[in-house]
Amino acid sequence: MGHRALAACACAVALCAPAATAAPLSWLCSVEDGGTVAPGAVFDAAVVRKDGDRLLPVGAVTVTGATVRPSSDALVVPVRVRAPLAGTHTLVASGAGEEVRRSFVVAPLADLGVTVEPAQAAKTDGQTPPVTVRVAGGAAGVTPHLTASSGSLGALVDDGPGRWHAPYRSSGARFPEVIVITAARPWPDEGSPAFALAHAVLPLAAAIVLPGETRPAVEVRVRIGGVDFGPVRSDERGRFDIPVVVPPGVGTATGTSVDRLGTRRVTPIDLRLPPTNRIAVAAFPAELVAGEDAEAVIAVVVVDKTGAPGRDTPVVKARRGKVSELRAQQHGRFVARYTPPATPGPDVVEARLADRSLAEALLTVRAGPPAVVTATAAPALLPAPSSAHADVTVEVRDARGLVVPDAVVTARAARGGTVVQRGALGLAARYTPPARASPWTDAVQVGARAAAGTLAAAVALAPKGDGTVGLLAVDAVGRPVPHARLRVATGGLLRADVDGFLPVPVAPGRFAFHVEGSALPATVLIGRAPDGSLRGWPSHPGVRGAEVAIDLMEPTPVDVRVARTPDGALEWRVLGGGEGERTVALSRPGRAPLLVGRSGTLPIAADERLLPVTATDVDSGVSAVLAP
Repeated sequence: MGHRALAACACAVALCAPAATAAPLSWLCSVEDGGTVAPGAVFDAAVVRKDGDRLLPVGAVTVTGATVRPSSDALVVPVRVRAPLAGTHTLVASGAGEEVRRSFVVAPLADLGVTVEPAQAAKTDGQTPPVTVRVAGGAAGVTPHLTASSGSLGALVDDGPGRWHAPYRSSGARFPEVIVITAARPWPDEGSPAFALAHAVLPLAAAIVLPGETRPAVEVRVRIGGVDFGPVRSDERGRFDIPVVVPPGVGTATGTSVDRLGTRRVTPIDLRLPPTNRIAVAAFPAELVAGEDAEAVIAVVVVDKTGAPGRDTPVVKARRGKVSELRAQQHGRFVARYTPPATPGPDVVEARLADRSLAEALLTVRAGPPAVVTATAAPALLPAPSSAHADVTVEVRDARGLVVPDAVVTARAARGGTVVQRGALGLAARYTPPARASPWTDAVQVGARAAAGTLAAAVALAPKGDGTVGLLAVDAVGRPVPHARLRVATGGLLRADVDGFLPVPVAPGRFAFHVEGSALPATVLIGRAPDGSLRGWPSHPGVRGAEVAIDLMEPTPVDVRVARTPDGALEWRVLGGGEGERTVALSRPGRAPLLVGRSGTLPIAADERLLPVTATDVDSGVSAVLAP
């Protein structure tokens, strides 16, 4: 959808250069021609020019009704479509003297309803009796999202087509509250900024024992919110405790005492309760990709102190992103659009009223899937075997150059050992040398993929990291979904593997999958590029990799002894060297190379100045300067 790294309504526009036999342009989209979409829905699309199974190079193509997105792919020009709020919308792609159209109708989403059973409740010691939230009005394949302004909601339980329920648990606060339950059903999946919205209000009264003091042996009654409690009789010191139920929005009570002579006294009582928080805010979706033209819907509900619809206009701001102007709806509800900041990280949307009522919604702004991986090793030279190690620093960035802090990184060495670490400075792999140094180098292969998602929204063609490609199930922000459940057009059920890849062969063609979290099929086109490789739309970076080299050396340097003979010559020999026959090469500055071997004698003329001698291990290249 509009905010995603990869859209479930995947439609692509491929631009193709004129060929000897022109191939027709065609739209690719999960929305069928003449189909319906939600008001304001945002999705990706594409147009390709195909000749059988081949995707042809792109010529000049003009697209109206959508925004062409940047792409380095010569075979595909992606576009982003934003549906109007009503009417019919037509996409037009034209090039090389031809034109292809795709139209869809904007239709309101079916009504969504949310109710609470019982409609009101009283807390005792901060806990409520069983409270159930019920939601009705589902769309095929899409589960609604629920949020509570205070307390928590359990997992949604499916009650049949278009119906769910979830338990509500209070926050534990002992004072009265007004709880706002907000429900949203996205279209076509949980990553969409197009929603059907509904809310319900649950007034929570507080059942407490109210202490007091009056004259001894007096009958006491307390009236709260039009309801009388008591009577109770004060003890010999005039103290009493009376059980009462305090509804939200009531801050005072009236106490009435009657003594044995019938004298009646009425006293106001300040219950000393905190003011009722009269505002709730929720964000749908709560996760977005930074810089992907992403957006979310901010829903704000204002009530009065008893839970009835409020008339105040809230002030809504985001700490990092931007919030559009509020648009008022019915029953005290307002909506706005949220645009995330350009960098990943958490964000908070705050909604306030003049009486200091405050509500916050937490959003997560993520980087896109890993697209570029770099690795550097320090030190790059290690003795082997040894207890030394090298730290391989791994940097993972998305297609926009943003660091992907939650990327899943793997590392494997051809001969040594590796352990992936995540520290305060980022991702790294620790390399330990093998048992033998020869051959004198090793390679560390680093792979990176996006962190695992939870609910599939799309299917894409992606590299698997082993030189092959596969079909990958991903969520609305481009994360692979392990063990995702999908159904193919023929009705067969598929389950993705632990990495999110589907167990199906990849071949040219057009495929449609129904995923659990989407109301529309996930459409994938696979074709052959001019070089014969498989290309697809939508595509995903999948598993990206990098390689870093580690040089190795013997743990003990070659031991070369040098001495002067009585006649002034320079005598040298290799005393050890470990594995095999280690040999060295001797050289002096400005002189021709000396002999190579394990021992030898170098004559030195009587008038020749003795120069430093460099001994170089022939196998490893390690050098040392020798002083005779």
